[in-house]
Amino acid sequence: MKRPPKNMRAAKTLRCDSDCSFPNPGEYLAVYCGVCGKSMTVKRNVLGPTGFAEAMLVRNGQSKGHRHDAFRCEDREESWHRQAKVVRDIALDTPSKRLTDLLNEEADEIVRTRKITKKGW
Repeated sequence: MKRPPKNMRAAKTLRCDSDCSFPNPGEYLAVYCGVCGKSMTVKRNVLGPTGFAEAMLVRNGQSKGHRHDAFRCEDREESWHRQAKVVRDIALDTPSKRLTDLLNEEADEIVRTRKITKKGW
């Protein structure tokens, strides 16, 4: 892959809300996981879908997707990471500030200890 000119190179970083992100090619130098804060691994200039509807078009042969960078957290399959993601998602959805604070506190504990807080996860 050919490198973009210096004045076009990415210099920005992003803290996303999830454990994966699909920005335009070269838009970000680094992206940090919204669940655990870790720098995510990247595959640059990937051709493919980035969402459900686009994936259906690709599957049906109506599209090839589009070029993008694919950032993913290396820990996203770990049980503690999955639990922390669900807890953070619930915190975003609740209208209660107290519940949001409590849920974010628990998610922070899960990330800090790298251990689940409830059996069955």
